[in-house]
Amino acid sequence: KLASDVSPADEEIRRRLITFSEEANGFFGYFAAHRIWLSPELCTQIDSFWGALKDAGYAAQDSITPHRETSRLDCRHVMSERCDPMKAAIEAEFRKALGGS
Repeated sequence: KLASDVSPADEEIRRRLITFSEEANGFFGYFAAHRIWLSPELCTQIDSFWGALKDAGYAAQDSITPHRETSRLDCRHVMSERCDPMKAAIEAEFRKALGGS
């Protein structure tokens, strides 16, 4: 697309996708450096979650017009369905490792 063809809404979506990508990469980078402290089962879950995040993010970035809304909904679905359970599992693992309940 030419710069003149990009709407402000497209620019906002692009900005959000870049932020999403940076934050997702930051999460996985931190996890990769600290995975030794987590159980193999949780590492497998996080790897699966990371794959779903990447797939949804790439699909949202790559789809320019016809499938963009579907890709954005897929991305939201991954986030809404998997983020909170993943966060709870990670927190529980750290509590267990630190001697909490």
